[in-house]
Amino acid sequence: GSVTYQGTSYENIPLLYDFAKDALITRDFTGELSMELLKEKISRFSLGQHEFVKIEPDSGSSMRPGFYELLYSGPASVLVKRTNQVVRVTQREDEPGKLSADRQFAEYDDYYVLKNGQYIPVRGEADLLNVLKDHRAELRKFLARRPKSYRKDPAAAIVAAVSYYEQLKN
Repeated sequence: GSVTYQGTSYENIPLLYDFAKDALITRDFTGELSMELLKEKISRFSLGQHEFVKIEPDSGSSMRPGFYELLYSGPASVLVKRTNQVVRVTQREDEPGKLSADRQFAEYDDYYVLKNGQYIPVRGEADLLNVLKDHRAELRKFLARRPKSYRKDPAAAIVAAVSYYEQLKN
């Protein structure tokens, strides 16, 4: 992947993104040790076709600071914050007197549209239509014609709607 670290871009380096910890990991110059890059020094990074940007929201924002995947970039952009949370812990006894735990995780995606300098949360199709309300009727028809519903693939629906919205604006 590539990373912009302290304002300098580095290309074709081994990167791993741990989205449960919101941490970017690479190898040292020998390739033997893994190390976590300092989050405050990273402004953006990419892994394959996935681009991530660091967001430091205002104190009044509902967004959490950290890395957000940029799904669509334009006058209005679409971002997603992916998180993992432990939903169940099961303890088991491996040997007499030795306990260990199995954890089950659930992935959660929080979507945002960046429009006019504001990050607006999108938790459903109604929120999306409210964000793009100056073309609500056209977008409602557009979303209804799509083969996959918003519920089945919210990321694709949001990206398609914002892209179509920008076409309508031009």
